[in-house]
Amino acid sequence: MLRPTPACPSSWRTGVALLAILTAILLAITGCIAVRLGGSTIGSVHRSGTAPLKVVSTQYAALAVASVTIDGQGPFPFIVDTGASSSVVDSAVATKIGLKTTRKTRQMNGVGCPANAARAKVSSWKVGDVALPAATVSVLPMVANTKGPEIGGLLGSDVLSEFGVAALDYQGQQLRLGPAAVDLAVGLSGGSATSVPVEVVYSHGAVLAVAPVFVQGHGPYPFVVDTGAAESVLNRKTAQKLSLPVVSTQGEAVGVACRVRTSTDQITGWRVASVPLPGNRIVSVELPEPRKGEGIQGLLGSGTLSRFGTIAIDYSHGRLLLARRGPGG
Repeated sequence: MLRPTPACPSSWRTGVALLAILTAILLAITGCIAVRLGGSTIGSVHRSGTAPLKVVSTQYAALAVASVTIDGQGPFPFIVDTGASSSVVDSAVATKIGLKTTRKTRQMNGVGCPANAARAKVSSWKVGDVALPAATVSVLPMVANTKGPEIGGLLGSDVLSEFGVAALDYQGQQLRLGPAAVDLAVGLSGGSATSVPVEVVYSHGAVLAVAPVFVQGHGPYPFVVDTGAAESVLNRKTAQKLSLPVVSTQGEAVGVACRVRTSTDQITGWRVASVPLPGNRIVSVELPEPRKGEGIQGLLGSGTLSRFGTIAIDYSHGRLLLARRGPGG
């Protein structure tokens, strides 16, 4: 994960000093988009709540970290990661709290390499003071940044989608869950939040929101709305087809289970649906190949999303709300 330099309070111990990119997309079906969900399928647990975030950022990157307790133990620093289709608990944390794993494993395809993750049922946990729905999480060792402590886990779309809507207020450093999160996004934008259609996809408990992104006038390409990616990412093969100029080849992506080399490419224009996106650079990395058909071509990361100030994924109605910053924001 690209980790920024501002120091975090010692109570967080996240080591979120951005040095590499965490593109923590976990596709349980090897990159396949499986089933479109209707509003009656997810978000059936209509409750609302707000939890504090610690948002850290550099010029190009950002991450939002929340405090999560499991069975009354913790708190542990979890990345709020809408690009993780299955929430993850680090193996060391699972051992520390005595979380029992099942013999059945799940193959996860992160950036750069696949991994076999153990599974565990979590019935009592919360983010801040907000109770989270029971879930079957993946358990595997998360790759630590070489200059910072480990992250305790990823709070993914499988859990966030149970609230119907999840809003990240990067400016106010809050996570808002539930139907009231729409009001947050609209209110903070002065009523001018922009709605972008997304396809919410589901298979075997894994949930992702996929948005149509155009790069250099080409597309649309399916991009996962991925708040766990500190910078936005484009599939390397697609970047090569578009002949994007390479700015740097010195990057490193820290995925959930491994590290891979990356490059940074220059772009002159891109948008999600009809909404122009900020920035003129994107990280190029090899994304998992699907078994058949077109796979995910990119990740719309927090480095891009945070520049809108507040974003909300409305899983129930298949839309992404972008609340633009006002003057001086």
